[in-house]
Amino acid sequence: DAVFLFLATLIFMLLLNVKLTLYAMIPLPIISLIALFFVRLLFEKFKSVQESFSFMTEKVREMISGIKIIQAFQQEESESKNFDELSRDYLGKNISLIKIWGTMFPLIFLFAEIGMAIILLVGGQQVIFNELTTGELVAFFSYLGIIVWPMMAVGMVTNVFQRDNASYKRINKFFEEKPDISDTPDAEYRDIKGDIKLENITFSYDNQTILDNVNININQGQYVGICGKIGSGKSTIAKLILRVIEPQSGRILYDSVDYRKIKISS
Repeated sequence: DAVFLFLATLIFMLLLNVKLTLYAMIPLPIISLIALFFVRLLFEKFKSVQESFSFMTEKVREMISGIKIIQAFQQEESESKNFDELSRDYLGKNISLIKIWGTMFPLIFLFAEIGMAIILLVGGQQVIFNELTTGELVAFFSYLGIIVWPMMAVGMVTNVFQRDNASYKRINKFFEEKPDISDTPDAEYRDIKGDIKLENITFSYDNQTILDNVNININQGQYVGICGKIGSGKSTIAKLILRVIEPQSGRILYDSVDYRKIKISS
């Protein structure tokens, strides 16, 4: 509706006085340049704010899920300081965004008002020289006031678009990520019953061996508990069985079939 309103008002202004309309349109290219300039800034600022918010919420989730460990090792003060730093970073990026946002709208309004000042100057001279009636000048001011709304709409739409665009880019980046583990060419779909066997499994993190020649046999319906100290490989075994990661050597069998020959979707 803003575009239609702008075009309709512009036509009425041209029909009333072409010369005065052209003078009134002088600020429009400047407003367009301002909008284009702030489009890029707003995108980067919105992206930065959302990334900071993501880090902060992830830290909260991590602290809540590991609250017993934090209390056991008396790390409350350290974790509080870390969260405080993340909060301050989020606050700072929001303030930076608001500064950009708060600069864009006043600039748009400023040049919109400059258009009215031009109308007052040029139109006033035309009224003095009887080239324009007082009623037509008042009508021109009314039309220009109507045109200001589409100018405001440009700023608001730019703001909303860049905020949503930043969210879209982050989500799209996530969907475009390709998994490190994929089906082998000879993989087939199988109906898995539940027998799991780990044969001579070895796995390392950064040249530090976590699992060395591990063998585990889990029958269908059997419950198995794995105990050990932190860093002993309990979570690693679970990730290997779920094929989130793959062993450096050895193999894992589902129902006596190497799980590399079974489609991940199975």
